[in-house]
Amino acid sequence: MTSLTEFPPDALNVLMRAIEEGEIVVPRVGLINSNNGFRLVSAQNPYDDVGTSKVSMGIFDRLCKLKMTYQSKEEEEQIVKLRTDCKDEKLVEQAVEITRRTRNHPEIKQGASVRGAMHFVEIFQQLTDLEKENIQDFEIYLSLALDAAYMALGSKIWLVETSQKTPEQVIKQIVLEVLRIISPSEETRIRPYRMSEPSSEFLEESRKFFRSSNQ
Repeated sequence: MTSLTEFPPDALNVLMRAIEEGEIVVPRVGLINSNNGFRLVSAQNPYDDVGTSKVSMGIFDRLCKLKMTYQSKEEEEQIVKLRTDCKDEKLVEQAVEITRRTRNHPEIKQGASVRGAMHFVEIFQQLTDLEKENIQDFEIYLSLALDAAYMALGSKIWLVETSQKTPEQVIKQIVLEVLRIISPSEETRIRPYRMSEPSSEFLEESRKFFRSSNQ
């Protein structure tokens, strides 16, 4: 089962007999018995506001919980390369790092999965196709990276209830840190509802880093 919380309660109640007794009654077919070793395996995403239902304690009492964590950085990079067919290792590494930082940011309650990195790479590649030769310009590269991050991650992160920032502000902060335009310590100087713009020193160092990494 793809997502346990997306099934209506009546459908889940039908499964209780299959879980408990290893059999189920199908209309016009009759009784169907399971084979030895039958297991019901399902995933459960966090409860959303729409489209999910609460699972009864009767169902939970018959299930065992296996908590899954995110893949390692190396595994996520391989997934992104496989799903996007991207040959630019630097872009893949940046996309994965930006996405992973959404999972431990103090302003974010729930970060993005590896899908965020996949969508970042796909969007960035399509945006660069429009710029072509201008992509070697640092300011254009940064602008495209921010646009791709806003579109790829904006709908995939949940901010904490007490946050005074927008998702775009938090995403911008993460992108600037990953691209080495600002340091993480500058986070303390960010005022509510405003993003800290990179200093001229950091911007010049970033241009040098960008040019050297593309030689």
